[in-house]
Amino acid sequence: MLKVNVFFKGTPARAALLFRYKDIDNYLALELNNPVNNVRLIRKQGTETKELASQDRYTMYPRVWYRWKIYYNEKTIRVYYQNHLVR
Repeated sequence: MLKVNVFFKGTPARAALLFRYKDIDNYLALELNNPVNNVRLIRKQGTETKELASQDRYTMYPRVWYRWKIYYNEKTIRVYYQNHLVR
């Protein structure tokens, strides 16, 4: 499990939470994009980057702390925003 609090100082802003990191070409990442309020889950394998999921409904304002949790194992990834499951 990965737990992190994210704080955007202003807009536009972007953050990426890397996990299951093996090297620069092999990892999973949760990308948080403000002000478009987009959240993307991506997998980087070698030279290929694949979007596994994307949501556009999570508002992230500047100067506010946001809690993110990522639970993962070999078969499942669950992402929580402010303690609510992202679907």
